[in-house]
Amino acid sequence: MKIRNITIMIMVILILLGAFFGSMLITHTTQAEEVVEYTDSSSVTSQTANQTTAVETQPVDDIASTEAEKDFCDEMCICIIGNAKKSLTPDSAVVTAVIETLDADIKNAKDKNFQQFNNVLAALNDSGIDSQSIVIESYTSYPSYDYTSGKTLVGYYSITSFTFEVSDLDNLKKYIDVATENGVSSIRSLNYKVSNLEEEYSNVLMSALENAKEKAAKLLGRDDLKVCNIKEESVYYSNSLYRSFAEELSSSALVGKLEVQAKVLVEFQ
Repeated sequence: MKIRNITIMIMVILILLGAFFGSMLITHTTQAEEVVEYTDSSSVTSQTANQTTAVETQPVDDIASTEAEKDFCDEMCICIIGNAKKSLTPDSAVVTAVIETLDADIKNAKDKNFQQFNNVLAALNDSGIDSQSIVIESYTSYPSYDYTSGKTLVGYYSITSFTFEVSDLDNLKKYIDVATENGVSSIRSLNYKVSNLEEEYSNVLMSALENAKEKAAKLLGRDDLKVCNIKEESVYYSNSLYRSFAEELSSSALVGKLEVQAKVLVEFQ
């Protein structure tokens, strides 16, 4: 009985001690929260002050940037397109020729085609064309059908396309005649060449620049303009002559002109 009373007293003492320390812990936590709240308020106030200072100094940079843009925009710029072209006398020509054969047997069609090519090659060599300048571009073989009464096989076509270069333009017609008389079915194209084409184009390009300067001077009424930028535009060469060579033409009539064009976009200040 006595032991039981002692146990009850010990439990009461422990409960009272727990309540005391619990109240102390709550009081300490409340004070810590108040300190934190006070510190945060001070920090926010400090940050707000710093932001206010930054905003006050920002317009200085904006003013400097605006003045720089204004100075740039005050400089007058003008863009002019310059053009120039020149007709050149070619010193050589490349002839594209075609040999076409038809036979009921595909092998015979091919053999006939190659035999005619060899005949043309030999004839051109004998007339003065260097064999090194004769180049086969393509060979094609395909069946041909007649559809008037169903689908009837007519035979097989064999087509060889080749080029040969002529440096003696005075005899250009003669070489073409030799080719067509010895097996060439048709002349597909005739392209003229100029040996110093790059040099000639550079001269035309400079003429295009001068053309742009002249236009700018007339437009603005002064010739002390400064060139700020030059852009070379796309150009092309017109160097082909397509014609039926079955006509009786003199050798000079076959020789055309090669036209070189240049275009530049020039920015003046």
